[in-house]
Amino acid sequence: MVVNIAIPLDEDMTLCEVKEATHWSLSVLENSNIKESKRYKAYEDIEEIVDFVVVKDKSEDVDDFLDDGANVLIAPFQKSVEDILEAYMFRELYQL
Repeated sequence: MVVNIAIPLDEDMTLCEVKEATHWSLSVLENSNIKESKRYKAYEDIEEIVDFVVVKDKSEDVDDFLDDGANVLIAPFQKSVEDILEAYMFRELYQL
């Protein structure tokens, strides 16, 4: 099973609010292994279908992602892309 996960990042490449993102990470997981990880300047630059968007908390505006068919996950404690992906694999993220 292949899953595409998009994560908004700040200048330090850590999870930030969607409206403050200066970069986006798109990680492709296949059978719980990281197959590929790319960086984009904006969410709109991602051409692949996004299965999950990870946000900092439930107060963020995620309607556009839901309208696009993506599921939204909350990473309340994880900050780095690696920690978020690990939490995803161990089902430690919350679904919105």
